[in-house]
Amino acid sequence: MTDAWTSLNHQAFMVFSIHLEKDSTPLTFPLDIIEVAKSNTGKALVTTFHEVLEVFGVSAKMLSVTCDNASNNEVMIDHLAKLNPWFGGEYGRT
Repeated sequence: MTDAWTSLNHQAFMVFSIHLEKDSTPLTFPLDIIEVAKSNTGKALVTTFHEVLEVFGVSAKMLSVTCDNASNNEVMIDHLAKLNPWFGGEYGRT
């Protein structure tokens, strides 16, 4: 799951959380909080998202992305599908 926002002092941030199951127990925990150097455009978000996936080695393990229907998220989903061959694009969005 991801979330992005702009703080009161106009800094853009993006948070990543992981949801998984281990030994039949659902687990949820934050993965990272990143300052997005540019505004929350879809292209800036996908660049940040892709980098985090690569750093943590979870690109091939990602099943879906949970985000709202804001236009910047739609752009992010489209571009993420091009960068990550394991991600199903719009079909992998919840």
